[in-house]
Amino acid sequence: EEQVLDAYNQLRKLENERQKFQQDQAAAIDKLGTDFARKKVDDEIDLQRTLEDLARKNTTKVEDINRDHNDKLLNIDRNYQEDVAKINETFEKKRISALIDRDAKALFEAEETRNSDLRDAADKRDRAKEDENNDFKDRLDEQQRQYTREQEDAKRNYDERRADALRHYNDART
Repeated sequence: EEQVLDAYNQLRKLENERQKFQQDQAAAIDKLGTDFARKKVDDEIDLQRTLEDLARKNTTKVEDINRDHNDKLLNIDRNYQEDVAKINETFEKKRISALIDRDAKALFEAEETRNSDLRDAADKRDRAKEDENNDFKDRLDEQQRQYTREQEDAKRNYDERRADALRHYNDART
């Protein structure tokens, strides 16, 4: 009878240990699930912050590109105005000289030279603006490609973190 009682107590003790083990295992799995969910939220917040930072940086870079473009266009116009002023100054000197010398041919040649130089200066300005506008478009396109690559990298990193977390979660559950 004492042996039966000892065996019964041993069985109860084993059953209590088994139940405690199952409870501990269930609590550990619950904690894993909670940790997994918390990590997911943290990763989503990190991704959102990264994307917002990238958007801010992109906006700043685009503003810089626009500012640089506008400065270059202003310089092109400034250079054109300087060229026109030089052309007109040269013409005025030749015109006055031709009027003093009463040389109609020299006056005509001065006017022709001025008109030709003005056309050349305008063509030079137009080519410079066209080149700058093409460069501007290329810089904006490159910035957009860079921004898109950075966004894709951030999303890929997020997906990799989530896949790693899921693997860890599944490994820990087994």
